[in-house]
Amino acid sequence: MHEMRAEHGPAEPGGDRPVDFWHVVASGADVALCGRVLHRDAAVQPVQDGEPAAEQYCEPCLAAFREKVTPVTPATP
Repeated sequence: MHEMRAEHGPAEPGGDRPVDFWHVVASGADVALCGRVLHRDAAVQPVQDGEPAAEQYCEPCLAAFREKVTPVTPATP
C-alpha cells in the first residue's frame, strides 16, 4: 500500500505550512519513491483519495509508482 505525503514549504504567518509537493511513499515509510526523506508529521493522504493540483505532484515519485503498479506483459515467442 502507498500513500501521498506532503513536502511542506516554510511556515506562513499564522503557523500554516503550505504543501509544496506531494510525494509517494510506502505506507509508514520515511523515504519517498524519488528518494527524498520526509517527516513523519507531514500531511498524508491515501493515493486513491482526492486529487491535489497536478503541478504539486512529484513526477519522479509518480513515474516510480507507475512502474510498481503496471503489470508486466510477458513477451510472446
